[in-house]
Amino acid sequence: SMEEGFKRADILTVHVPLIEATRGLVSTQRLALMKHSAGILNFARPEIVDEAAIVAALDQDYLADSVCDFPSTAV
Repeated sequence: SMEEGFKRADILTVHVPLIEATRGLVSTQRLALMKHSAGILNFARPEIVDEAAIVAALDQDYLADSVCDFPSTAV
């Protein structure tokens, strides 16, 4: 399942098109499943990854690293 993938991933790389089914795909709930040593590489549209959730996870050391192809001052 997708949730199992989040739990097992050392690095999550996101390469999906923005469609209704992928909007918010990387959410607070799914990030909470990840290892604290995991990282995310987002090469998809910014609407797919919840930026506020990424910032919170990084600030609270629930996520080790994040790279985004769409620059943001928040991350």
